[in-house]
Amino acid sequence: MLRGEGGAVWPLDLPLSEPHAERVAAGTLIPADDRSRRILAGDEPDERSAPAPTEAPPKAGPGSGREAWAAHARGLGIEVTDDMDRAGIIAAVEAAG
Repeated sequence: MLRGEGGAVWPLDLPLSEPHAERVAAGTLIPADDRSRRILAGDEPDERSAPAPTEAPPKAGPGSGREAWAAHARGLGIEVTDDMDRAGIIAAVEAAG
């Protein structure tokens, strides 16, 4: 549940995107339960964020985009930075073995 200004409560189960997280930080959108507060604080993982697949994404065609490779690399414990392109991520995954 989310609690807004004036005590209004919404029974929503939505992942917090960046705009929502900013509103929570600003105090205009407040998570109603303690677990949501712990997730936002980084004290508890949010299992709705699916772990990276164990199988590498394809190198071409559907499902072969940068985000798929970034998720796979993070799942392998490889740090992915914003300036890395898809080819750089694939190279990092291959170098890690």
